Amino acid sequence: MTFVGPIPQFKALLRREYLYDGERGHGEHEPVVVFALVSEPGHCLRFHVLTERGVQWWGVPIHALVFDVAAPTVDAPSEVQLWDCFTWDFAVYRAPLLHGIRCKARLRDRTVGAACMFTVEWAHMDASRLDPSWCSMPEERKSAHVLRTDDGLVAALPNNRILWEEPSFIVRPFGEGERPDYATNTRTWSCETGWRTRDEIAAHYEIAEAAE
Repeated sequence: MTFVGPIPQFKALLRREYLYDGERGHGEHEPVVVFALVSEPGHCLRFHVLTERGVQWWGVPIHALVFDVAAPTVDAPSEVQLWDCFTWDFAVYRAPLLHGIRCKARLRDRTVGAACMFTVEWAHMDASRLDPSWCSMPEERKSAHVLRTDDGLVAALPNNRILWEEPSFIVRPFGEGERPDYATNTRTWSCETGWRTRDEIAAHYEIAEAAE
């Protein structure tokens, strides 16, 4: 079970009410370094942070982090992350193709400019444990690209809420208001169907059709 793991660290501002359980600190910000991620099914992404005063604070929700004191106030994580974490098990990677390039990100109620910091992929990694998540269903499983939005928020969105802007390759972008008419994949594929090896011990074996 992964549950918590390191991420490419970044500097941000923590809304200080999340240091006081919402009782005070509203409108104030604490500079932090964000260095780890928590994935718990049924919850938004949460992050471990280190403050300038030497305090390590556990599991602040994604909407508690901003990059600018003028960033919009977000009161619910669903405004910046549509889907809760799918499983305890996850992997984090920073794809060179996507890292730092511009994109248009569709939040719950508006479209904003953004740049990708890293990506979170969920999976079920323990065959001895019941998987109650969507991860084994191809039409349901999703990744989350963690973004820095132009208005100063941290967002986490799946592929179908983002249009990328890589100018050396994406030369036929969709027009304003256009959307792809693609269909969600519902299938899985396996290589080991419809054939078998012959009954022999040769290193350079021949392949026989399964129907033989």
